[in-house]
Amino acid sequence: MLNEQFPDSWPPDDAVVDAITQEDQIVVAVESEPVANYTETRQELISAKVLSVEKTVVRARILAPVVFSEHHGAHAGHGFRVGDLIEVPRSKVLLAARSVEPKREGYGSEGKPEQTFEPSNLTKEWYVDREMVRMIKIGDSGLLEQIMFSEDSMRGVVTVRALDNDPKLGNVFVGRWEFSIDP
Repeated sequence: MLNEQFPDSWPPDDAVVDAITQEDQIVVAVESEPVANYTETRQELISAKVLSVEKTVVRARILAPVVFSEHHGAHAGHGFRVGDLIEVPRSKVLLAARSVEPKREGYGSEGKPEQTFEPSNLTKEWYVDREMVRMIKIGDSGLLEQIMFSEDSMRGVVTVRALDNDPKLGNVFVGRWEFSIDP
């Protein structure tokens, strides 16, 4: 399959892997291992967004879609899920790709929002309850605001509060959200 689509591009040589940046994606192959009653294996090509390129591995986060994570029927799942952190030996990177489209900015530029709420037009104050967790405002669309947590944020449960700055009442509680930042 890769020979047909990328006849001269795979696997990437050392110079290509050395030039990979955090804006790039890689493709790797995974295979499940038989366990208990799941005797058949599955193979899948998965994409991942690069976090860092190190001496022996490329660190990345798995991107959607991933089809064969779970056990099903007689087939064992490989266990890799969207968002998982993977360390891929440099020699196992099958493809490296860089988008040629201009970088989008603002609301929706980092993907479709997971959840939405409708604040008043004065909501501008966000409070994160843990140190070592950095929340980034991606953009807004009308009254909606999109946020994300930086890759270097500490993993675990984090609470984010939004307050309105009302001219008469001062800071007014709008809402509270608990997020689980998975490893």
